[in-house]
Amino acid sequence: MPPEEYYQYNHSSPAAASPISSSPRGQSFRPPLSSRHSPASEDLPRLGRTRSNSTRSQSSQDGRRTERKTAAAPRSLDRPLPSCPRTKPSAKYNDWYTMESCPNFDICPNCYEGVFADTSFAVYFKQTRRYERPVERFCDFSSPWMRLAWLLTVRQQRSSPDLIYTLATIADNERPCPKNLQISVERSEWYGIPDQRDDIHVANFAVCSCDMKMVEALFPSVRGYFTRLPNSIQFNGAAEKRLCSLRTTSRRFPKYLDLLVELDQESRNRSQRPDIAQFIQLAREYAYKGECCKDKAITRKPWHYIPSLPDFTVCEECYEELIWPAITSKPPSSIAKLFHRAIQLVPGEDDLGTSCCLYSPRMRRVWDRVVQDDDFGYLKRKAGDRKRMEGRLGRERKELIAWMAGSERGSATFERARKDLREVDAEWAEWE
Repeated sequence: MPPEEYYQYNHSSPAAASPISSSPRGQSFRPPLSSRHSPASEDLPRLGRTRSNSTRSQSSQDGRRTERKTAAAPRSLDRPLPSCPRTKPSAKYNDWYTMESCPNFDICPNCYEGVFADTSFAVYFKQTRRYERPVERFCDFSSPWMRLAWLLTVRQQRSSPDLIYTLATIADNERPCPKNLQISVERSEWYGIPDQRDDIHVANFAVCSCDMKMVEALFPSVRGYFTRLPNSIQFNGAAEKRLCSLRTTSRRFPKYLDLLVELDQESRNRSQRPDIAQFIQLAREYAYKGECCKDKAITRKPWHYIPSLPDFTVCEECYEELIWPAITSKPPSSIAKLFHRAIQLVPGEDDLGTSCCLYSPRMRRVWDRVVQDDDFGYLKRKAGDRKRMEGRLGRERKELIAWMAGSERGSATFERARKDLREVDAEWAEWE
């Protein structure tokens, strides 16, 4: 871990950014990609799932109950969960498996076959969408919350998918987690966790109402520890905006949830309240550490970078995880030692802003090779290629979002822009 002085901020101003001309994607369409891609969730709102008004007959219900008594139940935590191919909304399919008595919970055949098909839980699912008009849906089992609910169901040897039912009900009734969007305190309820020593909420830790209820449903022992945060006003009179600390897109999400699983299990074993001080300590450790924003471009934000290679910007979290260990290793990496150890503004930053270059698996593989081969030229080439693609695709993305905002939803223009936006996202996924 770098000493404190390495985090001191240099307040010098960077060079002015050069003007950029915009170019709508519509003027130079490229051939469509062969695979289907969807836009990022921040740009297009999550589409509501169509509720089914059909009812099942009582005889069918009785038959299913009989099946449950005799079905085999090979369940093991050693079985890896399959990856989900339908994480984005799509209207291409009607082969969904819908959970009984929960018409808004659909899973794809891949997840059904890989998780539920040969268990006693298979009878809770049926393909009821076969004769419905296809609408945009995504696989609900792609959610980390739902997958955790299944793992707890197996670990606790539950006889019914009650945890999944509960989370599905919460998802239907609550405003969804805003994920990477900062939301005003006036638009949503926020919860924090008070320090047991002074009863003051841990700073910079806020959980949306939906995720708070998910936590309490999965871990009953922690109920009551998360309390409502007071609304606050900023100096300019605007309502404060908050980012959900338990959003599934955060790298810290698995660490928070792993600890909650451990604390809840210990509480069950001992029949005592959990040692919530461990969770509070973890939240406090993260309170003032800048979290990686991945490919979200931010203007006038300081970064770690090599002075001769400002295109390769690294956030504080990734610097601590990857660059600093390379500096302090024996022998140390000569290239890692070139980084500014104090975060700095990027000279010549364009109007799109700057993002972290070291969050993706691809660029981490690049960095590993750079350190291993001590090849600065390779890093410079890869960083430059990524930066050029980020700039070009970022401008196209901005144009398309503006185009969609000015079009009527569902119109040919809107759908064309959305298709192009998916292509941009897919192309960027190959370069990020």
